[in-house]
Amino acid sequence: MLAIEKHINGCPRRNPVWGEDVKVMGLRRGNKLNVTVARAMIGSELASVDEYLAAKAAVADLVREAVTDHDFPACEVRVNAADNPVEGTIFLTVTGTSAEAGDDGQVGRGNRVNGLITPGRR
Repeated sequence: MLAIEKHINGCPRRNPVWGEDVKVMGLRRGNKLNVTVARAMIGSELASVDEYLAAKAAVADLVREAVTDHDFPACEVRVNAADNPVEGTIFLTVTGTSAEAGDDGQVGRGNRVNGLITPGRR
């Protein structure tokens, strides 16, 4: 997951719509990988919901690109999984971080020095 996050944030095709905040969660079952990405989008950089959806699709493409470098033949990607564009619920921010909602990850999340949160591991 750390390699995916680094690939997304280090991408030379960085989209100005993407905020700096990105969270990546993965679940591997055999040789299949499910990846969920939360990527804050900057509302002032978007003119429409269609542009937002295109920005999400670009993030998903970057995840798939990163995953192929690690020999996973099957990968399901979800970006901003809580979105519901029909109801007008999408992950827009002013600054591009989730800190606006008090989710800045500074305390109590088990963050490790290598950038990973590894539940169930010591």
